[in-house]
Amino acid sequence: MLARRELANILVVPTGVLAVHLVMAYVVGIYRAYPSFDIPMHTAGGISIGIAAVLFIRTLQRKRKLPALPWWFVVLFAVAMTALAATLWEFFEFSADNLYALSREFGFPLPGIFGEAFEDLGRRSLSFQEGLPDTMLDMALGLAGGLLSSATTVLVKRK
Repeated sequence: MLARRELANILVVPTGVLAVHLVMAYVVGIYRAYPSFDIPMHTAGGISIGIAAVLFIRTLQRKRKLPALPWWFVVLFAVAMTALAATLWEFFEFSADNLYALSREFGFPLPGIFGEAFEDLGRRSLSFQEGLPDTMLDMALGLAGGLLSSATTVLVKRK
């Protein structure tokens, strides 16, 4: 369906946002000094997924694998992909919280760079998430970013 190169081109922006997040979180340690740094990161993640979803549809249309679609359908698809990515990310954060709690309870060390990050996190607080309001804000920011980027990308292309 899609060549590896085409898929890599589509995923370059979300991969870049993820790379920035990992460097800022685990190398720079920005969340220690600025816990609210996740606000622009969730927004940037949503923007990047929205762009990638539109590029995916456009690539399939260029290859004649998809017919022309209404602009609103492309935006809806992009927002749906952003919602999926945001949900999976929040599942990751929830799982990481519980893995850390389990390892701490039973005295298991967490290996590698992530273990150090978990230990640092443990000194600051015991979770990646500060509860349901944090999760809802993270998801809303991601969805807003996905909606904004996909609608802008689609509507600019129409003119």
